[in-house]
Amino acid sequence: MSEKEQDKKNKKEQKRMNEMYEMIKQFIQTQIEVNKSRIKHFKEFDDSHDEDEEFVSIENETDFSKKFEEEWA
Repeated sequence: MSEKEQDKKNKKEQKRMNEMYEMIKQFIQTQIEVNKSRIKHFKEFDDSHDEDEEFVSIENETDFSKKFEEEWA
């Protein structure tokens, strides 16, 4: 293969690689935007449910025997 043909082939390959890199870059940027939107939506959802939360006290903790704790440790 002549040098001219090789250069032409290399340029074509480089162009395809640049297009591929650009597509990957656009995909990643889109994913970042989607994730930002999901985070924003989740924060809004979480904030609206904070007021509805009920706190459960752990006053009635069950005491397990020492033998039981040793078996599960």
